[in-house]
Amino acid sequence: MVSLCKKVEKDFQILKSGVKKDTLTINEIDKMSFELLGVLGTLTQNNVVKINEKETVNTYKERVWMVIENVGLLAD
Repeated sequence: MVSLCKKVEKDFQILKSGVKKDTLTINEIDKMSFELLGVLGTLTQNNVVKINEKETVNTYKERVWMVIENVGLLAD
């Protein structure tokens, strides 16, 4: 599970940076968000609570959803 936690950290940084710098297409953001939420779901199903010493799985779920909302991926 440690490798999945590191993957979440790394992939979220790529997503966040790509959105901030406007280097990702909406399809790339959609795909990355979907994959991240899948990994976070797997961690939750395996009772993993923390991604690292300071941040929880739920914190990362909220962060991914904020990206999804902010880029307009949710239908009105």
